[in-house]
Formats: sequence, structure tokens, C-alpha cells
Amino acid sequence: MPRIRTIKPEAFISETLARVSVEAERTFVGLWTQADDEGRYADSPAILAGSLWAVRKRTDAEVDRDLSMLAGEGLIRRYEVAGRRYVMIVNWHEHQKINRPTPSKIPPPEDAGKLF
Repeated sequence: MPRIRTIKPEAFISETLARVSVEAERTFVGLWTQADDEGRYADSPAILAGSLWAVRKRTDAEVDRDLSMLAGEGLIRRYEVAGRRYVMIVNWHEHQKINRPTPSKIPPPEDAGKLF
């Protein structure tokens, strides 16, 4: 379920975010609205393309490239647990203060989990 989240003004002068495309940056900001209260979400470019890019019509492959770019800059972590792929926003708790958080149904990454 989409959520209202806070984006700090510093995001717009982030050197890390400046290293990714504008499209990847929008995917990143949109991912914040889809992530659960632990900053996790299913790693599904098709679902994210439909949720975040419904009007502008970006493809699954383009969103997958966005996610890879974001992971390459250390903004998100893509991982797999029990054969299912997930994404986690790095440093989530430094940027979001959740009042009455709901525990995540998505498992956290395991140290031995497959990264891609």
C-alpha cells in the first residue's frame, strides 16, 4: 500500500543522487512511497513501472536499469531470500521516522543472501 513519506531538502543537493539519471532518481523517490515501514519492497520492476510510471510509461527494463543504477550507488540494496527478490532502501531509518511502525512482512537481507 502506498504511503506518505518525507523527502528531505538535502536530497536535491545529494552528490550521490546526482550520479544517477533523473529517471532513476524519480524511481528512488517513488520507491519511498511504496516501501514498507522498514524500507523494504518486492524487487519487481514490472510492478514498480506500473505504480511509479503509469502516466509516463517507462518499461520494466528501464525501471530495472534504474534499480541497478541506484544499487550501484549504494542507495538501495537488491537481495534474494528463499528464491524471492527484494529491495531495501539503505539508511532508511536515518531518513524516516515512522510513528507506530507496522512490522515488515518482507524478510531482511541475509549476509549469505544473493546480491545482484
